[in-house]
Amino acid sequence: MISIALKEEKKFEALQINIQAEKISFLWKDQIVSIETFETYHTIPIWDDKYNFSLLHLQVNEFFQFAQEARDEYYLQVLDGEVQLEEYILTTTSGLGSVSAAKSQLHLQSNKESRVLIIRHQL
Repeated sequence: MISIALKEEKKFEALQINIQAEKISFLWKDQIVSIETFETYHTIPIWDDKYNFSLLHLQVNEFFQFAQEARDEYYLQVLDGEVQLEEYILTTTSGLGSVSAAKSQLHLQSNKESRVLIIRHQL
């Protein structure tokens, strides 16, 4: 079980993630979503007015690029595997947060088969 604290106005809410072999379940507030089909990029169908959740499934040495919107916050958490974002190596024990000053592209490369959670916080 992975728990990620996300700011919700003046308090924090926890996104709970449960990984079981070929199934990943997400609990956000009162919504539970399970994903068993892993496309390269999959939007997680959780409704929230401030947060968007996506899941990447990358094969070894696969590249993926996604657009960051200006002034939004992004958080990347590797659920399994290992990816590289510019000079940063991200594993299951590390995450990376960023705030984009302008619209830009982020480039990820997987060093191992990986599943990566992308959380976008619209400010």
